Amino acid sequence: MGKSNTALILGGLFLGAVILSGGAAASVARDPEKRRALLATLKHGKAAVRVGTMQLRFMPWMKEALKQTEAHEGPPWATNCNWDNNGLSWGMIQWTQEGGGLGDVLLEITEKEPELVQSYLGVATYAILKNLNAPPEERSIHDKFITPDGQFMRLWEMPWADKNWAKKKDDAQIGLFNRLGAHARVRQLQLEVAANGPYMRSAIQIVKMLDLQTERGLTMAFNRAVHQGAQGALSIASTLAHHWNVENTKPAGQKERMAQYAWLCARGFRTETQPLSLQRSKTTTWKMVDDEYDLGPAGQLLVKTDMPSPVWHAFSGPADLWELIIKRSADIINNPKLADVPINVSDAIVG
Repeated sequence: MGKSNTALILGGLFLGAVILSGGAAASVARDPEKRRALLATLKHGKAAVRVGTMQLRFMPWMKEALKQTEAHEGPPWATNCNWDNNGLSWGMIQWTQEGGGLGDVLLEITEKEPELVQSYLGVATYAILKNLNAPPEERSIHDKFITPDGQFMRLWEMPWADKNWAKKKDDAQIGLFNRLGAHARVRQLQLEVAANGPYMRSAIQIVKMLDLQTERGLTMAFNRAVHQGAQGALSIASTLAHHWNVENTKPAGQKERMAQYAWLCARGFRTETQPLSLQRSKTTTWKMVDDEYDLGPAGQLLVKTDMPSPVWHAFSGPADLWELIIKRSADIINNPKLADVPINVSDAIVG
């Protein structure tokens, strides 16, 4: 289905401006046939941008990759509220509003449990879905939606999401997305989406490309895909694999291969040349640093050292992205809980 057809169907379903109105969204929510048509249309329109086309089945060796990434990103009910200019980030791998991942996961969950999702997000459920799954130029993190108590608020504001969720023990005081993520069924669905989503598909391709078919290698690849985008992480792996092939320089050891990949992933967030603009992108800025961590040849974390000349790192909000990648990667490469027994990732591919 082309973009024009998708727009026509969505326009017919929503009858105009629904971002600031719950009425049209509510009418769709009450009509199961229109609801199914909307979900199918949105999903069809998004499919072309995903890495790979294969469907995956859950395998036991995926569990640790998901667990380790969740440990860095947060539990299924975690929300980050525009601290990095990505709008709302939600869930076990922090799917972002700006990047489009939030639209993907919420759509997948709503397809399976529409009444459950609507019980938390109310009459704005389908307006939120339409907005999150629209092309980037047609949506904004500043769009507002009608809340169950009649306010118009951004998704990263209360009562949609609570930036202080970790400090509150009473579920009634936290945001609606926090409560939705805490539901046992939604927690399970987040795992299913993560295990059969673009990040895992990208990770499967990366470990095959770089000869990293172990639990440790998959954890590294999945972590990088989550952090840098499925296509971004895969493109870096392809560049590295091509380099190894042309130069005949592929390291013999798994840890050495992982360290080279991690460093190449981090490289784009560091420069020794003064940037022309400190605004690196819509969501990142350049900041000069006085010292930095680095990776050794086998992935060991090298302690912070003072820089003999100026160095700039990319920051997303308060997070130093070079440091984040270097430290997370060193942790994965040297984590004694991760297995190095060979796995066949093709076993996860359905069909």
